[in-house]
Order: sequence, then C-alpha cells, then structure tokens
Amino acid sequence: LTADNPAQRANLDYLQRLLQVRFDSLDVGIVIRRRDGLSDASVFVARQKSKPLTKEIETTVQKIVSAELGLLDIRRRQADQGVKTTRVVLIILISLAVLLIVGVYYLFRRDITQRVKAERERDRFFDVSPDLFFILDQNHFMIRTNPAWHTLLGWSADELARNNLIDFVHPDQRDELQGTLDDSR
Repeated sequence: LTADNPAQRANLDYLQRLLQVRFDSLDVGIVIRRRDGLSDASVFVARQKSKPLTKEIETTVQKIVSAELGLLDIRRRQADQGVKTTRVVLIILISLAVLLIVGVYYLFRRDITQRVKAERERDRFFDVSPDLFFILDQNHFMIRTNPAWHTLLGWSADELARNNLIDFVHPDQRDELQGTLDDSR
C-alpha cells in the first residue's frame, strides 16, 4: 500500500529513523551493562529521554496504521464499485445473449414454418394433380410418384421405384431422353 503513496513512504522512513535511534540507544545501554555493570547501565537508561521517543514512535505507528486503514477502505469501496459494475455488465450481456437466442429461435422457427408450409403446398399440388408427376434420383429411378400413376396406369409406387425412367419410354425416344437427362445433371 506504500508503493503508490509517497506520504506513507515518508512516514515509514521517519519510523525507521526513530527506531534506529531507539536501537542505537539500546545498543549503547547493552555495551555499558557489559562493560560497567548494571548500576551504570541503569543510570544511562534513566538519563535517556525515552518516553518522548516512545510516544513519537507510537504516534507515527498510529498515523501509518490510520492511513493504511483509510487506503484499505478506499480500495475496498473501489473494489465494491467494480463488483457492482461487473454485475451490471454481466446482466446486460446475459440479457443480450437471451435476446439473441430468442431472436435466432424465432428466425429458425419462422424459416421452418415457412418451409413446412411450402412442403405442404407442394405435396398437395403433387397429390391432387391429375397429371403424372415424379421425382428422380441421380440414377433416374423414381423415388416419388403421385397418385395419378396408379389412377391412370394402374402402377403402384413400388412398381415404379423398381424401374429406371428409361424403361417407361418407347425405345425410339430413349436416346433423346437419355441426352436430356444427362444434360440436366
């Protein structure tokens, strides 16, 4: 939290200097204790003005903690705002996705409905026509015929499906029909 906050960095540097003063004083006290004894070390500690230094350290620590808590609170509020924004964006995106799915469904349904309607009309026309209609596969076999074949000629759809279209044409016209069929591919 201090990398982007020069004031906090300055407070930490100041605290480090205060602590260094305290540690230096303690080091001197330890040297005196070892060299001159406990009574001289006690006199040294009594002469030190450690209470104001301790108070300054405590004040600086409180200042740092307060600033850190303030920064954390600001960042928490920013994070909360980011979460709210993310939720709104997510809701919008989900809504758009649902609308897109509904739109695509509607278009497919409409297309399928139109296709079914066209097939019904074709089938109705195919089935009620008194003329002979058929659909051929690539090898010129009848894969579908209308009822007129049975009505006019007496042949069933199964009988017609077993024969090539050429089989139903007079031998004199077969070459012409074969050429026409070959050209239609």
